Amino acid sequence: AIAAELLLRGAEPDLLLGEGSAAPPDWLPHRWAASYDAYRRQVLETAAGAGGARSPLAAAILSAAVADYRPSQVHPGKLASGQPELLLRLEPTAKVLDRVRQVAPALPLVSFKLLQGVDDQTLLEEARRRLSHSQLVVANHAEQAQVREQTAWLVSAEGCERHQGKRAIATAIVDWLERHGLPSGEAPIPVRRG
Repeated sequence: AIAAELLLRGAEPDLLLGEGSAAPPDWLPHRWAASYDAYRRQVLETAAGAGGARSPLAAAILSAAVADYRPSQVHPGKLASGQPELLLRLEPTAKVLDRVRQVAPALPLVSFKLLQGVDDQTLLEEARRRLSHSQLVVANHAEQAQVREQTAWLVSAEGCERHQGKRAIATAIVDWLERHGLPSGEAPIPVRRG
């Protein structure tokens, strides 16, 4: 919804999707990342070029945590069945948001914070803490992620706004970008992995 809203307003969004994502409509420009490593590489290459004289990148929208953990060992091929137990050891992944901030410190960032099992106050407090990394944080509850009329809060240094419905949330994000100096026609990159 965010990339579509950007496109409708004349921007050229660069939508990066993971293998588990639903395919966007054909008219919406996008590209695919086959793994966490491929996603991270593509995002960081794009962000590293931000701010240069030829870079069309005006902002980055990092709309989902790609993966907090990944298997510490990947087995090629199929694992033999019939094993009495199979243990999976996970290791934390590098936070892409932190790496983007390192390679492009002046790049405006919109990030998302999704929490489960907390009240609104706790969610908003966590979103405010993220303002040290992002200019805008979109906060929502995991319990509402799949409901038709999802609710999200847009948290920035100016305060907090509540929006309901995916289209309204996308519109509010793009409105915020426009109010904060993103001219029409510049290309923010909504990046997410499903």
